[in-house]
Amino acid sequence: MGKDSGKPYLKLRSINGQALAHAQLGQLEKAHALWRDVQSALENESLPVPIHEGRELFLAQNQKAAASY
Repeated sequence: MGKDSGKPYLKLRSINGQALAHAQLGQLEKAHALWRDVQSALENESLPVPIHEGRELFLAQNQKAAASY
């Protein structure tokens, strides 16, 4: 997946999936580094979304990925 796919939710899903795979392989340092990337991307992607126009929904949809970290 390209870095600038224009679909932030896909980027979050992709990074979270990679983190889960590394965790299952016992590569916890790599998994935690990727989960930090998920958290950072989630914070960055949510900022442009207006509070009353979907930010809560965006954050709720991606809460599971951030909670893994």
